Amino acid sequence: MLLPYRCKNPPETFPLATYLLIAINIAVYAVTSDGFLQVKESVVDTYGLSYQNMSARNWAASLFLHGDPMHLLGNCWFLHIFGASVEGRLKTPKFLVLYFFAGLTGDILHMGIFGPSFPDIPTIGASGAIMGVMGAAIYMFPHAEVLVFYGYGLYWGTTAWALLWVGIMYVAFDVVGVICCGPYSGVANLAHLGGVGGGLLFALIARVKRDTETQSQARSVLADSHDLGILNKYELRSLADTAPDDPLVALHWFRAEERAGFGFSAQCLDGFRRNLRKMIETLPVESVGQALVSYEAAGYQMPIRDGLQIALKLEGSAAPNLAATLYDLLLKRQDLDKESASTALLRRGIVSETKLGLYEIAVAHYEQVIRVDSMSPLAEQARHRIASLKRIGRA
Repeated sequence: MLLPYRCKNPPETFPLATYLLIAINIAVYAVTSDGFLQVKESVVDTYGLSYQNMSARNWAASLFLHGDPMHLLGNCWFLHIFGASVEGRLKTPKFLVLYFFAGLTGDILHMGIFGPSFPDIPTIGASGAIMGVMGAAIYMFPHAEVLVFYGYGLYWGTTAWALLWVGIMYVAFDVVGVICCGPYSGVANLAHLGGVGGGLLFALIARVKRDTETQSQARSVLADSHDLGILNKYELRSLADTAPDDPLVALHWFRAEERAGFGFSAQCLDGFRRNLRKMIETLPVESVGQALVSYEAAGYQMPIRDGLQIALKLEGSAAPNLAATLYDLLLKRQDLDKESASTALLRRGIVSETKLGLYEIAVAHYEQVIRVDSMSPLAEQARHRIASLKRIGRA
């Protein structure tokens, strides 16, 4: 016996459809089975797919019917193992197209070869669709690490295989089933093979990105640690190739190249700039702020608006010194317009006054705000703050 129990290939986005399909399959079995022991014969006769009844209704319904708990459990388990990462790469709409397309190609192959000889024998189950998901996974993630449980007699244990070899193993089982048993095995092996073929065909037509061995190794490490910080810059670059719009990957890639000490690659900088807005909106403010300080210190120029926004967020964090540093870097810029300069000066003064207790420095910044534009509302705020400090003897 060989059973995969974990695919170390984290999905790029939450696999909503995968788990909805699992839930729907379980719910359908609950209402169509006899005490959850086996599917009702009347349901199979009415909704099963056969050569003499290949209506669209029966085809769609048969994909959600299962004969017994083991049939249901096996399909749901394989959908969980392979579906999450496939949906994460394809995204939900394309994943659903793949699922039903593979179910269709599996049924076409099975009915086309065995149907004429057994026109009244219905088939049920999502196996063809799920094998299609595995076929797409073989194409997209051939090097992904899959943990496999094996058992034969007294010999039991676990091992790790590349997803490609796991897929080949199950395809081989179905080929042997067709050769040895034909239509009498009790398993629709041809539907499985047709599903795998449909999944591979879909991935080829859709031109889905394939992971290299390096990318799969990085994903395997990530699956164990959930910490991108332990990956080196080469592994993070590989991840960025598959997830170019992931702000967390872009941030960690930038920090990894900074740690390596040989400057930043053009691809890394491009990913950092492209994802900066998402970083500011979704990631811890201290991490993004430190990266922006490093970015500016390395001679690159952060967008002024983004720099002001992240510095303002840092004022309310546990790192007000980082906010002050960002304001100082912005104030050195030659391209700073009058309003942005006044804003940075005022905020720098407020940080010095309220967070750092540096009152003389605060007053100096407030006075600069007044010199930049004495008639602006910001200058009025600066005068008010200076007056307040004088009243309490701090200025």
